[in-house]
Amino acid sequence: MSWSGSSGPNDFKSAGLLNDDPDPTNPPSPPPDFIRRQLALGYKRGQLPTFVMPGLGIEKLRICHGSCRKAHGLGKDGLASLDFLIREPVLKEEHEKRPQMTFLTGDQIYADEVASALIPVLTNIGNELVGKLETIPLVGSRSCSSTTADLPAFSRTKLIRNTAKFTSDAAQNHLISFGEFCATYLMGLNIKNWPDELMQLKEDLKVDDLGFLDSLEPTASLSDLLTGLPTEAKEKAKELKTRKNEYLEEVQNLIRFRDTVPFVTRAFANTVVYMIFDDHEITDDWYLTKNWRDQVLTAPLGVTILRN
Repeated sequence: MSWSGSSGPNDFKSAGLLNDDPDPTNPPSPPPDFIRRQLALGYKRGQLPTFVMPGLGIEKLRICHGSCRKAHGLGKDGLASLDFLIREPVLKEEHEKRPQMTFLTGDQIYADEVASALIPVLTNIGNELVGKLETIPLVGSRSCSSTTADLPAFSRTKLIRNTAKFTSDAAQNHLISFGEFCATYLMGLNIKNWPDELMQLKEDLKVDDLGFLDSLEPTASLSDLLTGLPTEAKEKAKELKTRKNEYLEEVQNLIRFRDTVPFVTRAFANTVVYMIFDDHEITDDWYLTKNWRDQVLTAPLGVTILRN
């Protein structure tokens, strides 16, 4: 298999996709920041990826199933275990034990619950993918618009609920633009799409490192919960503490997810995969009721997000 692009003709070998990066036998120097940027797509050095067809009888059919994959979810990414289920039979040459098909039946991404550290990255990658700053309708007509660059982390709840007419309770970092949706899928499937600032995230991140969050606008949801406290200063201080604690927890989970992405990439290269989307890939209350449908389909921003 070969392909061509701006860099000229290419194939798996010349593109460096059949070797680990970095090479575990020759780690980079100095070694403390050893971060795997890629696993060889084959299970042996220089080997192309492979797949197997289902056996002739039902007793020989081996299927894997997965769903609900959130980048900052608790624990390690379960989808990475698919790599182990393929790798062992390949190395032992017991190909009849390999999974022949993988079915992912929804929520490959969470568009309505996105880690705050991902939002600026997804916006930037999304704009690069689309080739321009996408405009998004803000109020009743498409003549009033903005871009996702104006909507940083923690700032989207009010827009999603009041303008898009969604009813999600987890919308402070909701995906909006087509580019952001595309970027989220691409980052979930290939570590090469992760920029340096996310590859350098460490689990020893401290609250003192999060001063950049001080300047972000308060979220509508948290502000509403804090209504009635004695002073505005106390409200803001409490919200800021909550925001920083959320961010730290998300980063810990995001690092664990990041470090398993190369295994998912290799697994996908070595089995047939079927996908279908579900609610979280759009929003968690997607078409929940007739009233929801009628509200969202008459809101330009709601229609924009559904289309994306």
